[in-house]
Amino acid sequence: MAALQQLFGTPPLPLHSFSGEVATVGRHDDCEIVLDSPAVSRYHARIYCENNHFFFEDLGSRNGTSVNGQVTHSRTLLNDGDQVDISTLPFKFLAEDSLSEASGSWGVKPKIISLSKAGSDSDEDSLRRLLVGAGDQISNEQLGTGGIHQSQIICRISLGDSGGAWPVTNNSTAKLNHTLRLLHSLRQTTQPGDVYSRTMQVLFEVFPAAAHLAIVVRNTQGTGIDVVAAVSRHATHEVCICLPIIRTAMHGSEAVLYAEHWGDDTAGHAKNTVSGMLVAPLMNVVGLSIGAIQMDSSHAGKPLTADDLEQLVVLSHVISFALELALATKQHVNRAVAKQANIDANQLQVDFSPSEPPYVAGYRLAHELIPALDVAGDLVNYARLPDGRLACILIDVPGRGLEATRLMALLSHLLSGALNETGSAGKALTETAAELRLRIDSIPLLISVAIMILEPEKSLVTIAVAGHCPCFLIHGTELQEFRDETFLGPPLGSESGIWLQTEIQLEENDVLLMFSDGITKLSTPDRETLTRAERAQIILDAAKGQRSVLETRLKSRLAAFQGAGILPDDLAFALIHRRNIADTIDANDLPQIESETMAL
Repeated sequence: MAALQQLFGTPPLPLHSFSGEVATVGRHDDCEIVLDSPAVSRYHARIYCENNHFFFEDLGSRNGTSVNGQVTHSRTLLNDGDQVDISTLPFKFLAEDSLSEASGSWGVKPKIISLSKAGSDSDEDSLRRLLVGAGDQISNEQLGTGGIHQSQIICRISLGDSGGAWPVTNNSTAKLNHTLRLLHSLRQTTQPGDVYSRTMQVLFEVFPAAAHLAIVVRNTQGTGIDVVAAVSRHATHEVCICLPIIRTAMHGSEAVLYAEHWGDDTAGHAKNTVSGMLVAPLMNVVGLSIGAIQMDSSHAGKPLTADDLEQLVVLSHVISFALELALATKQHVNRAVAKQANIDANQLQVDFSPSEPPYVAGYRLAHELIPALDVAGDLVNYARLPDGRLACILIDVPGRGLEATRLMALLSHLLSGALNETGSAGKALTETAAELRLRIDSIPLLISVAIMILEPEKSLVTIAVAGHCPCFLIHGTELQEFRDETFLGPPLGSESGIWLQTEIQLEENDVLLMFSDGITKLSTPDRETLTRAERAQIILDAAKGQRSVLETRLKSRLAAFQGAGILPDDLAFALIHRRNIADTIDANDLPQIESETMAL
């Protein structure tokens, strides 16, 4: 015995069973399936069976018929679960009218939440239900792109226009009371988390048939949705969301009530039962969906109805407004906090930066800082050692804002103290790393530090580098970049770092130049980064002529390369320029350092 299952009206959904080889559908009493509706013709259509296959045929009705959304005028094959529309009345065709495993509509998960690939009738790879909890993230790929089968839609309400946005046709006083109840609960909420928790509490009160509730919102990156709330009325039950229905409701800006069939005992539903699923989008002020609410009922309790759909649509406007306001408030507060933190970070960087380089007879020390849009943690500082030598310290810490500059300030303090105690660039890095591990639980790995200690009487500079701080020697018309592994040590955040020292002899007019790693991130507005060859040429061009203003020319040329591009990181550099011969040293005594030499 086959049947047409009514998909409109209030559940439980009536079954119009019929037996025999032919069943006529229409308004006349002679029909096997009588539909008392003026939209239905007296003899509207017929269903008949041949060779164990069912077929549907329109009998020249006035308002027409369709199968699975396709208007039909001739014989059409019927499959179990197909939607048959008699005029405007939707039905589902069941090959058997009992809730048994013999019926494919009941023995498997419902087609209503199956998605088919474009151009395919198969739903093998379809997304169905997903167990979720608050904090879960669902990508756009998981949501999919296909449509949903329409065979179990009980009713739907569009939120895309004002006319369909307030569908209060029944129990208007009760709906108003529920709306005021939600408004009162959400008043003065400024945090999105409060909106979610209070909304869930009120919805469970308003909808006694709801067994599970979930709220999803689009993430700010536009890569998917976040599950911000997922609660079950029964603590032992898990919460499932239906990805195709969620996606369809959000993309189509419509609230939908579905009849769900369960062939197993998933999510607390008894086997072979019918439950309702209600999904409504959350719309912003310009009519775009920012999320969705899903609730579903259990078969044992009161079913969700079209009246519940009306109520949720009205409440969704209140929830959307409160959520938009809370998100806007959160963004405003975050911007204000970030702005103040950036001001504090900038001030901290200024406080720790020297007003001008120290004076050393026969030498010129200089430094420059090209700041990023938001303050990073680059710093150039100096420290005079007890024996008269002068240390130049270049610090580059990862991150942005106040947290980065606080770490920079701590490093500056620790390095200055370690240099005074040890008098050694390598030992100062070792002691600072050890002290940092005692003070901070989680040390960023990519901390770069370069220390240059100038011994003026010998024209000697001792260098130790942790991490990535490009180092160059400008000698006459040549440029050397030091890239040997023994010269460049591991970042300061390494668990067991060993930092060696290298001695560089300076001759007349030589310049020793150190950069933070911001030099490797410098890019044009077209995002073309500065190549090593271009970097070398910029340095050599800036070194032409009088080197007393080398840092000014270098900064100008770097800014010209960047143009209107946004600097992603601070760019700091420091230099030691020998003006006059302080001692005579044989060039053959220079250390052999692996380098690359580029002629001017």
